[in-house]
Parts: sequence; structure tokens; C-alpha cells
Amino acid sequence: MTHIETFPTALEADVIGGLEQALTRLQERDAALLVARATERSITARLGCHLQGLFPDWDVDCEFNCWRGPLQSRGHIVVSTTSATTEAPTIFPDLLIHRRVSGETLAVIEVLKSDAQAARHRERRKLQHCKKRLGCPHAAMIEIGVGEGRGHHHLEMLP
Repeated sequence: MTHIETFPTALEADVIGGLEQALTRLQERDAALLVARATERSITARLGCHLQGLFPDWDVDCEFNCWRGPLQSRGHIVVSTTSATTEAPTIFPDLLIHRRVSGETLAVIEVLKSDAQAARHRERRKLQHCKKRLGCPHAAMIEIGVGEGRGHHHLEMLP
């Protein structure tokens, strides 16, 4: 189910439609990951694969280091982590639909598993920051149902 505050533009409707289709494919083809409560990174990588097929004229990257210069990497949300942490937060967007060569962006996406509600506020801040810094027209926060919640998702487009 999709929750939208405002009437979407045609382009936003295309983004929403693509995200919904990718989520359906994720649930159909990668159910084992969702049932097993795989890491957010594993689930996000598979969602990115499904999105690439739906946006063939764009590049879809997971945790893409999109900051163009050393000064642009400052002022981001930084949280300490180690390589052993399975839900490690990063300062990069979970998914970015963009054109690598031109730098044009279509959508920045943050993914949350339904069992990771504590991170919601931090992820929303990161998403708003990435949308602004990248000049991205669309930003989506997606909660993906895992475990017993598999099959349920919540898609929220940020203004």
C-alpha cells in the first residue's frame, strides 16, 4: 500500500509505480531473504536489482558514494560502526536511481526492515539530507516486511 500526502506528478507516479513493482518482485522472487530476516543490505541489493530492470535508462546503485568532492563529504550523519555490525548505518543513500556520468538524479531511497523501527528517525533525516544535497526530485522511504511481516510494505514519498 502506498501513502502519499500530495497528488503525485506524472514523473513521481512513474517512480512510485516502479518502486511498487520492484517490491512485488522482491516479495515473489526473494521471499527466502524476507522470511529469514536477512540483513538490510542484502534485501536492499536485491531490491536494487529489481529496480534496474524497471528503470533501464538509469543506473541503480546501492550505497553509492555520491559525494563529488572532499568538502561535500562533511556535515553528514556519522555513526560509529564496525565490519561485524550487520545493520551498520552509513552516510550514503541505500539506493540511488541516477546517471553516473552526468550526475543527474531521479530518486534517492532509504530502506528499513519492519523489525528495525528504532532507526526510522535517523533514516528519515539521512534521506532528507541526501535529497537536498543531491538535488534529487524524488525521495522514498520504504519499510519492508520481514519474518512474519513478509508481504507487507509501506512506501512513503517525502516532499
